[in-house]
This record gives sequence, C-alpha cells and structure tokens, in this order.
Amino acid sequence: MSAALGRVQMARLEELLARRERVAGWYGERLADIPEIEPPKLAPSTTRMSWFVYVVRFAPQINRDEVARRLEQAGIPARPYFLPIHLQPYMVERFGYQPGDYPITEDLGRRGAAVLQRDERGPGGSGLQRAPAHPAGRRQPVEELNTTSSLPASLS
Repeated sequence: MSAALGRVQMARLEELLARRERVAGWYGERLADIPEIEPPKLAPSTTRMSWFVYVVRFAPQINRDEVARRLEQAGIPARPYFLPIHLQPYMVERFGYQPGDYPITEDLGRRGAAVLQRDERGPGGSGLQRAPAHPAGRRQPVEELNTTSSLPASLS
C-alpha cells in the first residue's frame, strides 16, 4: 500500500514541489519586513528545496510558543522546531547532557518555529495576509512588545 501511494506521489512530485515553493515565496514576501522574524536563508549551493516546512527564527524577545499558539488560533499551522540533539531523551539518558551545556544551540532551538505548508489556500491563503500594513506600504515593525503577549503587532 505504501509503495503504491509513493508511486502516485512521485508522478506528482514536480507539481507538489512547485506548490510548496510558491507557498514559501508567499511566506517570504509576508515576513520580509518584520524585523523580529528571520526567514530561512538558502545557501548559494542549494539546488532545490523541498519546503516541507518553512522554518523561521524569532528575535530573542519574542515568545515563540505564544506566536505558534496564536497562529494556530488563526488557522495557520505552526510548531516549535528543532529540539537540540543533546537534549533529546536518548542523549540525556546515555551521555548525561543537560540544559546549559550548549547555550547557543539551545537559544536557537528556543527561537525556531516551523510554519507548515498549507498550499491549498492559494495566494495570501497562508493566513499571513492578516498582518496590518505600515502606512508606508510595508509591514509594521514592532516598537514595543505587549507585556501580556509576545506576538508582534504585525502578526496580530
């Protein structure tokens, strides 16, 4: 059964990859002017991305889990991404790694989130079109964070 499903999906591979690339482009356009979000950067040697997820990194002052929760409420699938390898249960049990052993890796792990592909929604259908535009025509940067919520105003 799995092989049959895989064979059908392989026949649609180009179509699926093109849709994912289009959605990644939409995310990139909508997130480009939000200073608290670092979109993915592709290495020049990258030949093609599968874009099975669109991984972003939030500025240190942004509460990634709160952003993911609010995006989920808006119908945009988002999940924390990248639990550092040394904090995986096996590594902790086998080698005794603890939080704090690799602070840079842990910081990056706390700030990463995957916005899942929802290509059936079409242009603007990622839900990110809800971000209010800046009067100058770009997305509004966050000057201050609301103390009760760490979601940037530009994603509210």
